Amino acid sequence: MNRLLRVAIASVVGSILAAACGGSTIVPLGDGGVAGGSSGSSGSSGSSSGGSSGGGSSGGSSDASVDAPPPPPGPYDQCDVAEDCAWGEIAHEIASPTDCVCLFGCPYIPLSKTTVDRRQAQYKAFCTPGKDGSGKPCPVDDCAMPPALACINHTCAAAPPDAGK
Repeated sequence: MNRLLRVAIASVVGSILAAACGGSTIVPLGDGGVAGGSSGSSGSSGSSSGGSSGGGSSGGSSDASVDAPPPPPGPYDQCDVAEDCAWGEIAHEIASPTDCVCLFGCPYIPLSKTTVDRRQAQYKAFCTPGKDGSGKPCPVDDCAMPPALACINHTCAAAPPDAGK
């Protein structure tokens, strides 16, 4: 699938989720590894991976001097088959507590399962559920689940609407 079509699909999915999540959600157009955005009504920034704002472990680290090892080089959405892919919410690596984002349970970024799992582990190690990287409380939000995933030209992407027909 060409890049322009991927961007268009991501934009449509982002628009649907923004409406469903009750706020504006900026869908990263790159590799899913750098951009963040504003989501929810309180202005918390960023996106996150699976789960909801109030759930999960109470883990998290308050020691900002502890950094995670650097992630493997991108792209973070490579695959061989659709089963290699997963929807994620965390738009960037979390290397310290200040990188933490609110989790809304609204995955919208097509990524590899490895990337989603790695970023979720980073969240668990550095973040406190229900708080952002500044320690501010996260808003509560609802969302619609994204469409099925596909692996198109070794890149995770939303499955075309006519897939499987």
